Amino acid sequence: MRKEKISKGFIGGVVAIAMVISSVSTALAGNVYGDDGSHVKVMTTAGELDSLPLTNFKGTNVYLMPADSNIWISSAGSTADPSTIYFSFAVCPKETFVDTNNGFLIWDNNDDNGMDFDKQHVALFAPEASTSVHSLYLEDINDGSWLQFWYILDDGSYSATQNNFTSGWKQDSIGWWYQNADGSYPKSAWQLINGKYYYFNGDGYMLSNTTTPDGYKVNSSGAWIQ
Repeated sequence: MRKEKISKGFIGGVVAIAMVISSVSTALAGNVYGDDGSHVKVMTTAGELDSLPLTNFKGTNVYLMPADSNIWISSAGSTADPSTIYFSFAVCPKETFVDTNNGFLIWDNNDDNGMDFDKQHVALFAPEASTSVHSLYLEDINDGSWLQFWYILDDGSYSATQNNFTSGWKQDSIGWWYQNADGSYPKSAWQLINGKYYYFNGDGYMLSNTTTPDGYKVNSSGAWIQ
């Protein structure tokens, strides 16, 4: 179940090579964000990002974004510290899109200067809005937790599906993870589930009977020992 993110190092290298002047989802979606259980709420002109319809594009679930939409992080419902959040918007041509970790070029970011709640950004890269897969990437520069979202222009040519996934605990031969309603799962982050906090490692698996990277203990069920 291992999934990879577009790291800042990767993005920076792409920007340097392509000379692009200045992307979270998820999609690595869901609103959980931060090792301390804090979160961000991503809003668009059409409503909360998680409420937009999804479509399957080349095996990846992406949101369908209406034309002329703006996107922003809402101060109402967000508890993360905006001063530590790096974000970037990136695009990849649809015809060369292979997976969510390759081929994206940044077209807007905040250069590690902190994020402003409620500051609206154009969601779709105007010159290539109809021909590109777009990405919003968010990373806490203090603890490395991150979110990433992917979306494309809703031009009426894609079949929309809403919340095809059922949220809940999943298990395989390695361990337990938690799948959100949009198909994403927490990774290198805490998540509040049914009133209890759980920590998930870099591959998305729940930690148990141990001390988390930020120094908190979790019990045999994975819940934080308060």
